[in-house]
Parts: sequence; structure tokens; C-alpha cells
Amino acid sequence: ATLSLCHESLTHGYDSLTHGYDSLTHGYDSLTHGYNSLTHGYDSLTNEYDSLTHGYDSFTHGYDSLTHGYDSLTHG
Repeated sequence: ATLSLCHESLTHGYDSLTHGYDSLTHGYDSLTHGYNSLTHGYDSLTNEYDSLTHGYDSFTHGYDSLTHGYDSLTHG
């Protein structure tokens, strides 16, 4: 009976080790999720900047069409 108890204590020791490793991997997972949320934040920012620059492009194209209109007038 004492031998079986010893074996059980050994397996419990291994279980506690694997549980320790699990807690470590969970810690790493939470870190990577944090980094992912950060990169997604940067992506949303760059997309916002892109939409802003596209807005500026549409403005400059509007000015170009105006100047072309003036050119046609002066050439006419």
C-alpha cells in the first residue's frame, strides 16, 4: 500500500509540473494577444491615415480640374 502511495505522489508531482507549464504558456498567449491587439491598433491607424490622404488627393484633383478650366479659358 505504501508503494502505491509513493507512485501516486510521483504522478501528482508530474501533474503539478505540467500545470506549471500550462500556466506559463497561458501567460505567453496573453502576451501575444496583447501584441496582436497593438498591431491591430496600428493597422486601424494606418487605414485612418490612408483615408485622410485619399481625402487630400480628391481635394488636389478638384483643384487640378479647376486649373484646367482656367487653362482652357486662357487658351481660348
